[in-house]
This record gives sequence, C-alpha cells and structure tokens, in this order.
Amino acid sequence: MSILLRGAGLALLAAAMLPNGTASAATLTTLYSFCKTSGCPDGRQPDGRLVRDASGNLFGAASAGGTNDGGAVFELTPDGTETVLANLCTKTNCPDGDSPENGVIMDTAGNLYGTAFHGGRNQAGVVFELVANAGRTAWTYKVIYRFCVVDCADGEGPNGLAYQGQASGALYDGTSPLYGTTIFGGANHLGVAFSLTPHRKKWKYKDIHDFCTPDCTTDGEMPEAEMTVDAAGNLFGTTASGGDANNGGTVFELKPKRKGAFAETILYRFCEETACHDGSNPFAGVTLDATGNLFGVTSSGGQSGENSTAFRLIPKGAHSKYSLLYTFCSVSGCADGSQSESPLTLDASGTLYGTTVGGGNDNGGGVLFSLAPQYHTLYTFCSQASCADGAQPVSPLLIDGSGDLTGTTTGGGAHGQGTVYVLTP
Repeated sequence: MSILLRGAGLALLAAAMLPNGTASAATLTTLYSFCKTSGCPDGRQPDGRLVRDASGNLFGAASAGGTNDGGAVFELTPDGTETVLANLCTKTNCPDGDSPENGVIMDTAGNLYGTAFHGGRNQAGVVFELVANAGRTAWTYKVIYRFCVVDCADGEGPNGLAYQGQASGALYDGTSPLYGTTIFGGANHLGVAFSLTPHRKKWKYKDIHDFCTPDCTTDGEMPEAEMTVDAAGNLFGTTASGGDANNGGTVFELKPKRKGAFAETILYRFCEETACHDGSNPFAGVTLDATGNLFGVTSSGGQSGENSTAFRLIPKGAHSKYSLLYTFCSVSGCADGSQSESPLTLDASGTLYGTTVGGGNDNGGGVLFSLAPQYHTLYTFCSQASCADGAQPVSPLLIDGSGDLTGTTTGGGAHGQGTVYVLTP
C-alpha cells in the first residue's frame, strides 16, 4: 500500500465528495439516544467498544450517567430497547469503579468484562466482570482488580482489555490472560502494561512492562489505548508520548519470554519526519491484519502539524516499515475530518474504517470514513438539526456480515448525550 492522496489526488478527492462531505449511498440509523429522562439513569456519553452476541444484542458502557452518574453497562436489543445491566459508583468514593470509558468484551459464556478509569482504591480505577444468571435476566457485578496497591506501582487509570484471538473476532475463552495498559502509575508513574489471569476463582495480576524504561527518550510513555494480540501471543500497542526528544509517541511490541516475562521493542517513533508529517501522539491503539501488518491513526501531526494521520506499519523490530496512508483535514474546511482518536476497523476485503471526532462540516461533529485504499467520507455527523444524528464519534466500529458499521457518539442525539448508531455504506 502506498502513500495516498498526495498532490493531484487531493483534487480527485474533492471532486468525488458531495458538498457536505458525505457519500450518497450511506444511510445512518440511530438505534438509541441516551439520557431519555432527567438525570440520565440510562447512561450518557458512551465512548467505548461495543460487542454483539449471537442474537444480535449489543453490549457497551456509558462513561457517565446511570443512577449515580458513575457510568453504566448496558444492553441494546436489535429493535433499540435499552436495559441497564449495572450501575457503577454505587457506594461512597466509588469502590466499585467510576467512569467506564472503554466499553466491554464478552467471553464464550456470555459474561462481560471491562474497566473503569476512576474509582476503586485511591481513585486509580478497576477491572470488573458482569456474570448473567441462567435466563440472562439479572447480572452480578464484581470487581476483579483494584489498581494502586502500593504507590500505584501496579498502574493507575486503566484502558481497555485485550486477549489472544480478539483480532480474529473470537470471544474471550474465559481462562487465558486478559491484557491491558494504564495511562499512569508503574515504576516510573508513566504507565504500565499488565496481565490478569483467572486462577482458582481469583485473578492473578502481573506487571509485564513499566513504560519510560530506562528513560522516556528510548521508551514511550502514557499509553492511552488498549493493546492488540497476535496468534503467537505478541502484544502491540501505542504510547501517546515519549519515544525520543520529539515526544511524539510510539508503536511498541511486547514479546512473551519465559516464566511470563515480556521483552519490549519500539517499532516506530512518531514525529520522525519534518514538522511531524508522519503524525504524532497516537491516542488510539493499532489494528492487526491477517498477515501481521499494523494499522493505526495519530491524533495530531500531518502536513500542518495539527491534523491526524492514518498509517500502516510492517513489524520487523527496529527495522519496521512505516507508510503514511492519509493526512486528515486535507480538503477545505476539514470536510474529511480532523483528530482521529479511535482504532481502525478492518473488513474481510482489506478496507479500513474509522472516525474522527472533529471536522466534517461547520458544526465539527466528526466523520466516518473508509480507506480502500483511497479515502472516502462515508458520513458526516451533526448533519441534522441540533445534531440529532450524533456528534463526536470515538468508539471503535463494529462490522457485521452485511458490512454495516455500528458505533457510538459521545455527543448529539435526541437528548445531546450521545447515541448508538448503525451506518449502512
């Protein structure tokens, strides 16, 4: 795949796009608008990963709202009926967690797992599990790990969870390790990568890497996204900063060694090109294809230094090959979007899909786009009155067998507190 949409290619893009920056064939359907009643007991501002069960029901988390405004885990049926499965922050100081910002994953038994960014011990966040009864009419919420045991050496502020097999679309097996990162904490207080393994009805925590080791000019710092795991158990992720003197962030690999140890390799340091044309500060994780290539986005950098980029990386250790796929805000008024902060989604044909939280039109509600390999804006958010169609999409996209894309927005909707939507390209 080569560098896309340079020079004359930009003119072709502008000609191919409609005046509002959307594709004529795409249809957006709002499945649910949050905060239907005062106080938002149904949740508000969903911004994490969704998962779908075999019956087509969606499961996710709203980062705020619920009965205590600490967030809620929800189920959404195909007809748009929402049920809150669990409220967070049910007690003083939120020992059960607060602000589940990263959605949920599901195991083969239908149990759900997720993280809360705050709450728990010293407000450092938790990992939780939700177990359904036999009829799936009631759910039991339990915390399986609270961070900040001693001086937060085990991490603080967890991101989303990952597991081996997830990249292929398989559900979590319920017995192998879960992997994650925290933004803060660790030996250097700049984040950790960790594993959690079920063991005799308990979970065993292991710190597998402290970021900014031996220093932040060789290692990254402050990972703000979940990792991805390949078939061999290698972990791949990003850090939002660090890497070298440019502080542009990194793509890293953690390779399993003996006795549960992992060895880190920095695959790429951003802001290597003049004025950070290659991008900088990736807030999203990377997506793995069947051949082992990694795809991702940065939140800044690009031609003006203030715009996002999309990239491909072929992992070969210190000799990994980077390719710039697209620089956002390359057309007038950022009609193609700006500031991408969610991981890319890959379909069976190799088409990449993603979102930006800004740009698109004068309302700046963001866009949903594809790279196949050319860039196309599939939908511009906040195109309806009062942003009834949603605004600021940040969740990873969930793709089904028909090619429909499902995601969340943190703003807009009928009540201004976010939506779950389906886009039919």
